[in-house]
Amino acid sequence: MTTPGCWWASEARRVFKAADVVAAFHQGAATWGFPASLLTDNAAVFTAMPRGGRCAIELETVRLGIRYHYSSPYHPQTCGKVERFHQTLKKWLHRQPKAGAVGELQAQLDRFRGIYNTVRPHRAIGLRTPAEAFAARPKATPSLPALEVPSHFRVRRDKVDITGVITLRHNSRLHHIGLGRRLIGTRVLALVDGLHMRVLTEDGELLRDLTLDPVATTSHMGDREVEGCPETCGNDVPRHHTCAPGGSRTRPPTLGPVSATAVAAVEAPTRTRRSTRRVTRVRSSG
Repeated sequence: MTTPGCWWASEARRVFKAADVVAAFHQGAATWGFPASLLTDNAAVFTAMPRGGRCAIELETVRLGIRYHYSSPYHPQTCGKVERFHQTLKKWLHRQPKAGAVGELQAQLDRFRGIYNTVRPHRAIGLRTPAEAFAARPKATPSLPALEVPSHFRVRRDKVDITGVITLRHNSRLHHIGLGRRLIGTRVLALVDGLHMRVLTEDGELLRDLTLDPVATTSHMGDREVEGCPETCGNDVPRHHTCAPGGSRTRPPTLGPVSATAVAAVEAPTRTRRSTRRVTRVRSSG
C-alpha cells in the first residue's frame, strides 16, 4: 500500500485488511499530520458502500473530521498522480535484486521512499524534491466536525451449515459461531451491534447471545463459557464454541462404535444386488 508521493506510508504485505489501512494511515499521520481530505479508489478495504455499509477507514475519517473522496468506478484517471507514481516505483523495483521475502521488499520500499522524497528532483515542482515542496506549503487540516461513530448495527441472514456453525466477518476476520449440529439447515438471523451478537431463528427464538472477543481466550455467557477467538494456525479463523461450566470444550455428539457384523449386514444386500444384476446381464446376452 502506498500513498501519493509516498510521503505518508509505504508498506509491503501479503494481504491487506481494513484494519491494516487504518494502521498505515495513522503511521503516516504521526509524521506528517492528518490531511483535510482523503482520496481513494473503490477497493473493498477503502469503501463498503457497495455492500451497504462503511468500512474501517471510512469510519475513522468520520471520527477525525476528514473529508473522504472516492474515484469514479472504472476510471483510474481520477487517481492519475498515484498511478503515475506506481509506474515510477515499479520501474525502480524492476532494476533492483528480486526480493526473496516481504521484509526484503519493505527495505527496498523504504530506500526508494528516501530517494524519491529527498534526493530526486521533480520537474513538475520546479526541480525541487517532494519534501522541499511539502515543507514550503501551508498545511490543510481536517475541517469537518469530528463525530463520535456509533456502534455498527447490521442484520445477517444465514443458514446453519453441516458442522453446526454460521459465519460472521468482523474487522476483516471471519468468525465461526457454533450453534450445534441439531440445528443443521436451520435459517437464522444474526443481530450484530458492534461486538455484541444475538442469533435467533426466523420465528424469534433466541439461540445464542455472545460478545465477540478476538483477544481474550474465553468470554462468559450466563452459566456457560464461550471460547473467544483463539488463533487457528491453518487459516487464521477464530472459532466460538460452547463450553461446559467447568471450562472443557463440548463437542457435538458422535455415533457409537459400529460392529463388523452390522457393517456386513448393511453391505450384504448391496453386494447381492450387484451380483444379481451381473448374472442377469450374462443370461440375457446368452
